[in-house]
Amino acid sequence: MVVEHDFDDPHSELTVTVVDAVSKAVGVSPAGVVPRVNDHVDPDALDRIFRPRPDGSGRQGRLTFELADCLVEITGDGTVRVYDT
Repeated sequence: MVVEHDFDDPHSELTVTVVDAVSKAVGVSPAGVVPRVNDHVDPDALDRIFRPRPDGSGRQGRLTFELADCLVEITGDGTVRVYDT
């Protein structure tokens, strides 16, 4: 599953995009995924790392971690990929 995070929406958090994507991939409610996120990444740090720079330019980088029997990959452009493990 591949989803794009909307960095232009000031009310949208990358962590929420990740939780929604993983919950859809494994067929559970987001509430079943949220507690597990904190075991793998710091949600506030995740949002700060990938948020665009103050001049609006994107960030480079990639973060990969396991969550709810999935491999989650996030890239600097806001792409969230979820793979079955």
